[in-house]
Amino acid sequence: MRYRKRHAVVNAVRWFAHGDHPSVERQGQAWAIATLEGWRKVSPGDWILSDDSGSVWPMEDQMFRLLYEPANVSGADVW
Repeated sequence: MRYRKRHAVVNAVRWFAHGDHPSVERQGQAWAIATLEGWRKVSPGDWILSDDSGSVWPMEDQMFRLLYEPANVSGADVW
């Protein structure tokens, strides 16, 4: 069977350093974010996504660009 990702709109902010997103915290020697599944590591350049329910999670840049596109596309590439 074939499956596709359901259409979903999320907020996304690219994270590079402390202060870029309030949910990213220092956990030992690494940066991480608390998700519904537990702590997930965040690396510089990752995206921090959040949905309307308040869930947040990190995603690597390459994966983010494969799965998401700007919601308000006006014909121009905003990457």
